[in-house]
Amino acid sequence: HCRVSKESLRYLLRYQEERLKAYCDGENYKIVGVSKEVSLGKYPTEYYLSVIITMVRRKGIDFVVIYDWTRLLIFKDLYMEFKLFCEMHGVEIIEIQEP
Repeated sequence: HCRVSKESLRYLLRYQEERLKAYCDGENYKIVGVSKEVSLGKYPTEYYLSVIITMVRRKGIDFVVIYDWTRLLIFKDLYMEFKLFCEMHGVEIIEIQEP
């Protein structure tokens, strides 16, 4: 999943996608979809997050690979709730950016 906060930063979506694909290729992960969005990342009801949630519920994915946790949601508590939801369904969130 790739996200930027403003239209003017759209070029960074491609960079994120390339980094995430390279990581997945290196780990031999099969990519079933790439989501990219331009939003502030404030709300867990964003369109692409709702698509990911549906995929998690249907057991259509094993991992969500992101650059770092702020690419999903900018508020730590909302991110942790999303992460707990994923864990409950056996889906791991992988951040490739080291802290």
